[in-house]
Amino acid sequence: MVNDSAFWEEHRPIPLSGEETLSFSEKDSIIGKMNSPEYKDSVRSAQRKFRFKYLLLGKTYVYRDDSIKYTNRFSMPGLVQLSSFSYNTVDGFRYKMGFSYSLTDTSGHVLRAATDLAYAFHRKNFDADFGISYLIDPFSRSRIAINGGHITMDYGSGMSVLLNTVYTLFAEENYKKYYQKDYIQFRYSREIINGMTFDGDVEYSYRRPLQNHASFKIVKWKDKEFTDNIPSHPDMDSTLIEAHRAMFLTFSFSYTPRQRYFLRKTGKYPAESKYPTFFLTYRKAVKGVGGSRTDLDYFESGLRQRLNTGFGDFLFYSVKAGVFITGRKMFFADYKQFETNPVIISDTYDKNNFRLIPYYSYATKNWYVEGHINWSTDRLLFKRLPLINNTLIEENLFFNYLTTPDHLNYIEIGYGLTNIFFMFNVEGMVAFENWNYKMTGLRISINIF
Repeated sequence: MVNDSAFWEEHRPIPLSGEETLSFSEKDSIIGKMNSPEYKDSVRSAQRKFRFKYLLLGKTYVYRDDSIKYTNRFSMPGLVQLSSFSYNTVDGFRYKMGFSYSLTDTSGHVLRAATDLAYAFHRKNFDADFGISYLIDPFSRSRIAINGGHITMDYGSGMSVLLNTVYTLFAEENYKKYYQKDYIQFRYSREIINGMTFDGDVEYSYRRPLQNHASFKIVKWKDKEFTDNIPSHPDMDSTLIEAHRAMFLTFSFSYTPRQRYFLRKTGKYPAESKYPTFFLTYRKAVKGVGGSRTDLDYFESGLRQRLNTGFGDFLFYSVKAGVFITGRKMFFADYKQFETNPVIISDTYDKNNFRLIPYYSYATKNWYVEGHINWSTDRLLFKRLPLINNTLIEENLFFNYLTTPDHLNYIEIGYGLTNIFFMFNVEGMVAFENWNYKMTGLRISINIF
């Protein structure tokens, strides 16, 4: 309808019917209405209007200004979101809310601010964690950030808050052990050359131990009792978890050779690479600064890669090693912890962690070598059976390896099925230590999030 009559005589000599003319007129009228300033203002007002359901379920408000080309986003949580509620024996019942704000322009610069607020009812403690970052250059991915707060930290079990809540209330098992951390952190990262990224931060913190304040449980087991809020480890004594101040400097590099990427107006985005990513980290605790008592030097290096081995088949492997070059004064929060999930029922499925190592007890203050291999395939054993060969179930073979001065040549070998009915995963595994049989295990995980 926008072109003149000469255009239509050349491209469509047959004139429009009455119904077609009416249809195009109505469409042009609708498009014109939707592009009018009055309509756009009404849509913006409707999107920004507060409704009671947003208070309960949460909402992300989006504000755009076409004249100067920027976008604001503000996200608020709902008061009745299940993820806001948790329970542990240190805090008792705990309620958490997270808010975030971002400002983005058409050149790719991004300012982000976020805060998590939480209250522990039995401990009568208020936690607040905040962070603000700014993407300076979207093409070099240069970013600065400030983080800080008064937070309750896990010593490093890796167990999710939801899973710990379930086991505490229904199985009388308080796996996660916590300490209080007050900290401030300054961070800077950028891509130095294509494929090589630098990340550095300086952090000052005050860390102190916590005690259990709650003993409520829904199911009471005759042969079980909650344990103290002290991680289980052969080295454990009161000096490892006493209150102290710590000052850390951390420098990390990662490099992917011949890294391919996409270029957009809003920045540079890395693509999947056929080469492994190498990484190196150095962490130093500076004694004496601001009363810091921690004094150590830690070095870690390794590589990781995800390979496409066929249609729907993937192989992931990672190898890394670390050593505390010096450890003149260390606390348990400084020990190297290993990602593990030894419980039978889990809410997450991580292909590249240990399955049978107990929480905390294998942590080291010396050196370690760690490796993981996971092969995910669409056709191995069970997927060849007629009843499930056309389902989305995947088969996984995995091999995990760890050696430390106290636990030589720990090995896990296992097989699993994932995406059963789109949400269940089942694994069986066997563990060896120092070439001797140690244990056999089974794990069922549910893809909740």
